[in-house]
Amino acid sequence: MTQLEIAMANVDEQLKEVVRTERPKLLIRQASEIIAERAPTHGDYTDTSAIAQGIKLVFHSSPNWSKLTPVQKETLEMLATKLARILVGNQNESDHWRDITGYATLVVERLGG
Repeated sequence: MTQLEIAMANVDEQLKEVVRTERPKLLIRQASEIIAERAPTHGDYTDTSAIAQGIKLVFHSSPNWSKLTPVQKETLEMLATKLARILVGNQNESDHWRDITGYATLVVERLGG
């Protein structure tokens, strides 16, 4: 192996180590920034989670829950989160309402409507 090949191998290993150790830190920092940025529209995550889980509990205890397809179940659970954001965050955020129609549309498309 030449000196250049050895040097390149060392650089490659050093880069891999930086990616392994720094990437998680970067992802956490980015997630924190997104959470802070969205707090005014999405509300406090703890409050939103509590409300969404309460709504989902009602869904899961409903008579037809076991009859729903995975798409229908997932859509309802996503709607619970969107509803919770409306109830905790900015109720006038049009994206919340748009998302609700988007998820409902996904079910309608799969039902052939």
